[in-house]
Amino acid sequence: MPSQADVVIGLLTEKRGEWVEMPFLAAAMCGFAVHSRIAELRKRGHRIEHKNRRQGRAVHSFYRLTDGKDVAS
Repeated sequence: MPSQADVVIGLLTEKRGEWVEMPFLAAAMCGFAVHSRIAELRKRGHRIEHKNRRQGRAVHSFYRLTDGKDVAS
């Protein structure tokens, strides 16, 4: 069974370069600690961007994988 982080990176890889809404990632991984999983993936070397979009009082969070994993030198 894949970890929650593996589910998130799988979806971001599938949609590489596209902004993916946080609730979509949360539903796919059956959890709400998306930001923690993103932090875990960044520690593994993945380049993941984040942005917020405000609609009235609601703030929507989005993530995208930019260019894969950094190469450690």
